Amino acid sequence: MSTRGLLDTGPLVAFLDRNDHHHLWAKQALSRFSTPLSTCEAVVSEAWHLMGRARGGRAALLGVLEAGHLRVASTLEREAPRTYRLMAKYSDQPMSVAGACLVRMAEADPRALLITLDRDFLVYRPGRGRLRLVAPFVRD
Repeated sequence: MSTRGLLDTGPLVAFLDRNDHHHLWAKQALSRFSTPLSTCEAVVSEAWHLMGRARGGRAALLGVLEAGHLRVASTLEREAPRTYRLMAKYSDQPMSVAGACLVRMAEADPRALLITLDRDFLVYRPGRGRLRLVAPFVRD
């Protein structure tokens, strides 16, 4: 598939943690994409925290990063004003830094598919459009 995949924290953690409820779904969803998948630093930070609970989780995350399976963007460095505006706009959700960065990445590449477990992405709008999602709650 030539469409770029934007990876959120939930599917990344689920893919790496065999005990995660969404592990099989994440494996199937991620197999649809060529690597590297794109993500942002905030997603890596969230995943690092969450993988501390899984045996060997942080080592698995480092392995994925070191193997180059993820392209990690520094979205805040390049896109801080727009990212902060998104966070303010959706503060009632609340929108995480990772969520805002992923929405900004989707705005920059409208053909990208956002791989997520988070239903809040049904509400978020990149510009005036809708996000293109790969999620267990979205039919293909």
